[in-house]
Order: sequence, then C-alpha cells, then structure tokens
Amino acid sequence: MQYRRLGRTNLNVSVIGLGGLQFPAFSNVEAVRILMRANELGINLIELGRAYRSSEEKAGFVMQKKRDEFYIATKTPQRKRNGAIKDIDASLAVLKTDYIDIYQLHQIDSYEELDAVLGPEGACEGLRYAMEQGKIRYIGITGHSPAVLVKAIKTGVFDTVQVLLNPVEREAVDELIPLAADTDIGVMGMKPFGGGAFLEKDSEIYKALEKYNKSVTDIFLRFELSFKVSSMLTGIRTIEQLEKNAVSGAEFRAYSSAEIESIIRDMDNLGREYENICHRCGYCLPCPQNINIPLFLRLDEYMKKYGSLSWPARMYRHHVPDALACVQCGRCEQKCPFNLPIMEMLRNAHKRLAM
Repeated sequence: MQYRRLGRTNLNVSVIGLGGLQFPAFSNVEAVRILMRANELGINLIELGRAYRSSEEKAGFVMQKKRDEFYIATKTPQRKRNGAIKDIDASLAVLKTDYIDIYQLHQIDSYEELDAVLGPEGACEGLRYAMEQGKIRYIGITGHSPAVLVKAIKTGVFDTVQVLLNPVEREAVDELIPLAADTDIGVMGMKPFGGGAFLEKDSEIYKALEKYNKSVTDIFLRFELSFKVSSMLTGIRTIEQLEKNAVSGAEFRAYSSAEIESIIRDMDNLGREYENICHRCGYCLPCPQNINIPLFLRLDEYMKKYGSLSWPARMYRHHVPDALACVQCGRCEQKCPFNLPIMEMLRNAHKRLAM
C-alpha cells in the first residue's frame, strides 16, 4: 500500500481508505472481517458517520484491539454546538476510544449551512471545544459542492476536506484541490465510482472505459489518485472488492497528462445531447421544502446521461422528501447562476428515478 501525507495534520494515510456507508448492511462478524482484512492490506484510514447508523459501533469492535493501527475519520450531521458535542461523545462511546483523529461536519452543501456552523453557537464551536478537551485531533468538513467547500477552506477553520472526485465529477480539480494544496489542507476523495453507479456493466461509462483493457475500478482509482488527494475513500460490499481496491493502492502509478485528457474526452463525449446539467454549486439550497436538489439532479444525470439504471433509482427511493414535494416557488431558479429550469428538471428526474 502507498501512503500520502494528509495536509497539515501530518497523518500518513493509505491512498485507499475504507468508507463505512455500507457497514450497517454487514453483520458484526462481517464488519470485523472486513476491517481486519483492511488492516492486513495496509489500509489505515476508515471513514464513518453518525448518520451511517451502526457504522461506528461495528468499527468499535476492532478499535478495542487495533486502535493504534487506524486513523478514524467520522462525522456529525449536527449544525449546532451542543448537538455536535453530544454526537462526539456518542462516537467516542461506541467506537470504544478516547479520541478521534478527524471529526467532520457532514454534508455542508449550501452557503447558508456553512454560515450556520461557523456562526455563534454553531457546530464548529462544539468541535473546537472537543479539540481543547483532547477528544478530537483535527476538524474536517464534507460536502458535494466544491464551491461551498472552497469558501470553507478559505476560513482557515478546517484541517481536512472531503469532496466528490471521479472522472465524471471533476469540479474539485479546477479550484478546490489546488487551493487545498496551497493552504496545506488534507483532501479525501469520496464516491470514486459514483456510489457504485459507474460500475454497472451496462452503463455507458463502463462500456467507454473497457477499451483500456484494464480493471474499470483500477482506471477510476488511478485517475483520481493522479491528482493531489491524500486518500480515496472506497465503499465496498465484499472482501473481494476491498482486495481489488487495495491492489490499485499498492500498484498505483500516476496517469500522464495525455492519459488523463483521453479519459476526460471519453467521459465528456457521453450524453452530449443533454444541455441542462447541474453544476453542484449549491446556490439553489436550502430548499424551503428541504428537497436535496443537487443530489436528485446528480442521480438523474447518472441515469439519463451515463446509462446507470439500478443504483440511482435505488438511492432515490431512500430520500424523503422526494422531488414531488416541490411547490413551484421558484426560489431555486432565482438563485441558480446557470439559469437552469430546475423545477422542470426535478419533475423529469422524478419520472425517471421513481420507476
């Protein structure tokens, strides 16, 4: 396994990290087997979350004996000081540890949310308080909007940032990743396979990459690690997937500029007929009806533009409220800098995704 420095934290993390989103689907025994195998493969970064139900609890079974061999990153969806403090204590209890390496604010996707967590009695106050007590070592932030995360980096509050990165969702490459490098902020990439959507063999992306005569998972990870990210966080459903991802981390060799440009051309040539594409800037949020507009438009893009069918529809079914909750108030369209017909796009997205 290869390792990289995680920005100013100076943590030496494996270039392949283990995401815990799928942990609730595993039995306790399966989760322990996966974590122990990750340890054997040299993976030393695990990423969990209070919102991932039992992910922390299941990791805790291994942390009792292997705490010194893993860096733990977990996160809270809380936006207020006291809620964040409560979540940190809950994380410590179920993880069976007295400190957490990186505690992150989960899914800060709008400027309003960022202002709230940074403001008086915001969640950042809770994280700083926990840091003073020695309960957490570093403060991080996660989100799906690179523009919002760029603003977060510029505050100087955060030691790490976790952002979408794959050959399709490359917005972070333009400004966020270079800015993080300049300010020595550690970058963790997430959803390297589009949450699994891009690994569906019938998807246009999978077909486009098959011509390289390489493992498609390896192409994705090699592409992403060719940029200045410290670790790519990979969710897995089987030990075999874990082992395949670890091989990519052990044998990593950066793509040349020409190779990167070739893959980008292949991706950009897919679905060129679709003009209205969400740029995930976050300006449309918050929605008065609490609709996750960028997520729904991203899932719809996976389906209509890239031919991924089962995963986007499955993900959409888990989210409440859905796109039909839109009351046509038009606030999102007024704030969209790209003048997208968001209300119409949401209606069409629902028709495709609610199949």
